[in-house]
Amino acid sequence: MPTRVAESVRDLSSTEDEANSTGYRKMYEKGLCEVIDGSSETKKYLAMHATAPIGTIMEVRNEMNDLKVFVRVVARLPQTTDNERLLLKISNAAYERLGAADKRFPIEISYIP
Repeated sequence: MPTRVAESVRDLSSTEDEANSTGYRKMYEKGLCEVIDGSSETKKYLAMHATAPIGTIMEVRNEMNDLKVFVRVVARLPQTTDNERLLLKISNAAYERLGAADKRFPIEISYIP
């Protein structure tokens, strides 16, 4: 049984929006990221995204230094003027793990909706 799981994971590394043998599609997006205000109390890696379903696990890669972290989507990113150029907001713990130097920084995310 574990071999079957490993094969499924390997299949998920297919190209953008291409359905694999399990019927799932892996999505890739690029954009800017920022920290969620007031998230310094938690040590969890959390995120807010505009369209991904709540509960989705995403791989976030900092394009400046190539560091990666997995985050869980816990809320929708509100469509406000402050957020119009943002792809994702992440918790302070995830921000520190990515080693970001700026308030807003470029990222690439991948996930299965």
